[in-house]
Amino acid sequence: MKHILFILVLFWVTALNAQQLLNLEPISSQFLNEERPYLVHLPYSYSDTTNVQKKYPVVILLDGQYHFWYSINTIEYLSGRNIIPECIVVSVPNTDRTRDLTPTHSIIHYDGTENEDFLKTSGGGENFLKFINEELIPTIDRNYNTMALKIFVGHSFGGLATVQSFLSNSSPFSAYISMDPSMWWDDGICLKQLKSVETLSNTKSWYMSAANNNDFKKDTSNTRILQEKFNDILLDQHSTIQTKFQIYEDEDHQSVTLKSLYDGMRFIFNSYRITNEIKEDVIAFEDHFEQLSKEWEEEFKPSEGLINSNGYSFIRQDKLNIALDFFKLNIKLYPQSYNAYDSIAECYLKMGNKKLAKINYTKSLELNPKNQNAVEMLKELK
Repeated sequence: MKHILFILVLFWVTALNAQQLLNLEPISSQFLNEERPYLVHLPYSYSDTTNVQKKYPVVILLDGQYHFWYSINTIEYLSGRNIIPECIVVSVPNTDRTRDLTPTHSIIHYDGTENEDFLKTSGGGENFLKFINEELIPTIDRNYNTMALKIFVGHSFGGLATVQSFLSNSSPFSAYISMDPSMWWDDGICLKQLKSVETLSNTKSWYMSAANNNDFKKDTSNTRILQEKFNDILLDQHSTIQTKFQIYEDEDHQSVTLKSLYDGMRFIFNSYRITNEIKEDVIAFEDHFEQLSKEWEEEFKPSEGLINSNGYSFIRQDKLNIALDFFKLNIKLYPQSYNAYDSIAECYLKMGNKKLAKINYTKSLELNPKNQNAVEMLKELK
């Protein structure tokens, strides 16, 4: 019986995840001259037809075939606890990893030796970033409810690609997570580029991690040195950007990714966390999201579902006036939501105000004639 139950639970979780995963038609890239596949993961609230759809930040994840599953689960875990916002995650798998993720042609490996077999296709990074910026992201924006807020995540060579995007100052990304990036590439070219960059005004948040790279056969101390120098130059020349350089001495080059993503997302959204104190006061709640909107320079709305569940938590505590404030906020932010009117009607009914309950159930039914709950409640109120 236990085995059967486990199989059923596993099947349910897999099916639930499958509803949120979209394995879409590849993009015929003009810049890369090939078909490029990608995978989209939508937050669970995205398909909730009860609530009005909101817009979501977008995470673009490189080396998708390696990092996709733990990344979406990490982001879902953090957003489910109101530490970060819910995000759409777009995974980009590789076709020719060395070509796409390196900015220049070089056959010199991290240890200073030549490795022509491995690195012979290097140097296609500029076209790859054009694919990301001008083909992939516009496709995502056209097809999904996205915010302008985009986050670029990459590891190793992928981290090198995020550095190149960061330094270009013409990318659509507001934030970056660069996990143990290959700063050794082409004799430390990233440092030379950073020294010549006058402004990085497009970027609001930069997170970079470093690992104890003892899993390599050769000495990698030069990689750490270059990462540290890059961080020093960044802090000295571009102090207005929110930056963090985190070293994980207990992690190697492969294991550093999970912690880097977790800490990086928390760092980027360090001001997002919705605490109990914020949830208990509708004014503090509104102020919190207004401040986020100012910080990211675009509208950062709380979801209808979040406000609604908060209101019902106060109903359960018999704090009906506070619940009413949150339901009113939901109607202000989502005036076309039938569920927002249904919820406030229930609150009014519990407060003994049948007249306002009837008005709001009627409005809910106008917005959604299939709202059976409103039909039944209006019958009772008559």
